[in-house]
Amino acid sequence: MCSLLIQAATLFLTLATASLLCAASPAPSPTPKDITTVAGTTGPDDGLELTLDIDSAEEECGTTAPRLNGLPLVASNYGNGVASGQIFLQSASTRDSSVRNVHASWESTCLKGEASMVSVRLEGVVGQDPLNDTSGFTTSFKQKGQPRVLRLQDSPVNRLSQDLCEDWLASDGHGPSIMPVLSEPHSPVDILLQAEYAQLAQLQADMELLHEQVHSTLRNIMSLLKQKFTACSSMQCVWKTAVGEVSPIANLLVAHFKHHNKLVSGCREGDAQSPCSTVIQDKTSEEQLMIESESVHDDLDGAHITPAASTPTTQPSASPQPTTRAVASALPTYVQAFSASSFATFASATPSAPSHHGLPHTRPHDGQIALQRKLGLAIISLVLLVIVSGFVIRAIIKFRDPRRRAERAARWEECRTKRLYRKAACKHKWRTFWKNLCTRKAGPEEYEEKRATLLEHDGSAEDDDGGLQKEVRTMQNATDFVRDLVQAEEGQARHVRSTDYSPDGFEPAVLGGDVGSSRSSDIAPSYKTDVTPPPRYEEELEGEMIVVDGFRYRYTPSNTDDTPESSIVDCSPRLSLETGRSTILTKDTRD
Repeated sequence: MCSLLIQAATLFLTLATASLLCAASPAPSPTPKDITTVAGTTGPDDGLELTLDIDSAEEECGTTAPRLNGLPLVASNYGNGVASGQIFLQSASTRDSSVRNVHASWESTCLKGEASMVSVRLEGVVGQDPLNDTSGFTTSFKQKGQPRVLRLQDSPVNRLSQDLCEDWLASDGHGPSIMPVLSEPHSPVDILLQAEYAQLAQLQADMELLHEQVHSTLRNIMSLLKQKFTACSSMQCVWKTAVGEVSPIANLLVAHFKHHNKLVSGCREGDAQSPCSTVIQDKTSEEQLMIESESVHDDLDGAHITPAASTPTTQPSASPQPTTRAVASALPTYVQAFSASSFATFASATPSAPSHHGLPHTRPHDGQIALQRKLGLAIISLVLLVIVSGFVIRAIIKFRDPRRRAERAARWEECRTKRLYRKAACKHKWRTFWKNLCTRKAGPEEYEEKRATLLEHDGSAEDDDGGLQKEVRTMQNATDFVRDLVQAEEGQARHVRSTDYSPDGFEPAVLGGDVGSSRSSDIAPSYKTDVTPPPRYEEELEGEMIVVDGFRYRYTPSNTDDTPESSIVDCSPRLSLETGRSTILTKDTRD
């Protein structure tokens, strides 16, 4: 149970710091320091309470950063194996328990992979005059297994270097007391789950930040390469630019497609920790890596990372490495900068930059170098193939026979016409199929329905119009009978037509032509008079007919007073204004 509590415990170092008096702080005493006097305070009434949390880790100099008053010490600057940053924290005063906003700067490094070292320098309290004296603390600690503080000093060191490794790795025997946080007893599974959940959240946040940085860098590189190719005005310039940018393009593609699954915190598995900082590395390897880095930057034509303006600190200006861009956080109480895991990305561009606690950056793997070479050769071969193919196509177009060109154009036109005809035929066939399908489906049903409707309509019409048809026929028979009676009185009687259908059984009488008025006793008296029969139509025509050369002409008086210009009879078969009024009858017609 005790071992579980030790693994779950978090180290709290409550330090009364940052004397705010204008008077000089007392010089550090060689005697052992306790918690209340470690940061150079003059008494319990003029200090600030600081809490340094150190989590247990599986390895020293891991990715788990310590926390100062609950805020993680995330690096915003990195150089020469030393991580540094700025932080705004809230601290309670030991005098009146009021909360104050404190501005502090810090530095950290890894001591030969065996321990970590943190130096905090208090810059001042927000809203008050800056401190005249140096105030802060420096400590070295171990995270593996049970967290343990090796040394604690009541002032910050001016510069973290390799000379301090031996001194801060050894314990002075008067370390401060450790107060572990004892929580309620939990099962080992709950403890592991909480630790994994916390690590997962941290990794997700780091991954999002890394994705944003990778995409931004890729966009910048692509923009620069595009500008460089756009500036070319000839194929020779494009070819030279492509040959000169083979290495950056290959690195870009490798960085985009290759998954670095063998890298752990900036180092490959199996690599040992560097001794305290990268200054102790072999000078030959360092110079070679610097030359490679400079060549890559020269190829990129000035694509570099511009450092952001940050608050001036007491960090020595002799650091030869450039700083990365600081990313400001939205939290109101402090300024959180670059994530510690982002140094793995920056390490790919700066070979001498290790991870948060000084993890070294190793040389590229042999397989990666071979892949870059193969990729470069493939790109060069592809470019050459495109250029040669272009020249061949242009030569064929320029020097081919015009007759063959015309024949080829005719064949293409013929094929195009056939294709259009096939397409039109296919469309017509498809439309006809759907039309026939729809008609075939609805035709028999509509035909039967219409036939039944017509039959029903005919039957109803016959039933409704039977009486009307009977009356119409009776009226026609009566009219014929009266007309026959009148003709009989005039001597022009004729046989009345007989009808096959007589619904009333009535048959009209048949009168002969010699029947006189004395024999019809049924006729009214007004018809019993001797009337001269009217002249025949043929007799009237005979008096006005003139026969000339076998043609019979009938005179028709003109309605106009003018006489024709000629008295000669026009025998032309074409009708004129004068002859159009005469009726021409030939002998054949007369016979």
